[in-house]
Amino acid sequence: MKEDGITLVPWSQGKCLIWDFTCVDTFAASYVENTKLSSASAADSKEALRMKHYEVLMRDYNFVPVAVETVGSFGSKAKGLVNSLGRRIAEVTGEPNSRSYLLERISIALQRGKSSSILGTIPSTHALDEFFYI
Repeated sequence: MKEDGITLVPWSQGKCLIWDFTCVDTFAASYVENTKLSSASAADSKEALRMKHYEVLMRDYNFVPVAVETVGSFGSKAKGLVNSLGRRIAEVTGEPNSRSYLLERISIALQRGKSSSILGTIPSTHALDEFFYI
């Protein structure tokens, strides 16, 4: 088992926070029946699977699965974590828009990841490079 991150200081109830991030393809054949009926259903189902997978960690840690869909829908656990983080950041910094800024940063990271995935599927165009030198 390998989680994605852990806090160095206790998060709540004297336990450190461990999170596992995953981005679910909203349009995958295994999810499309549910996602066309309810937004974030793929993310919620992935979070439930991750909770089951990391069940053993929950005795000693606060574990939060963070699942988002490729179209940007957040799972319910992910929403809760982002809201909690935004609130804590606002308390420390005094910036009331901390949650919004955090959501924007996550959205940008998702967009970068999606564009990287798309660009990775495009075949090389080195044969056409000479057209750019005209």
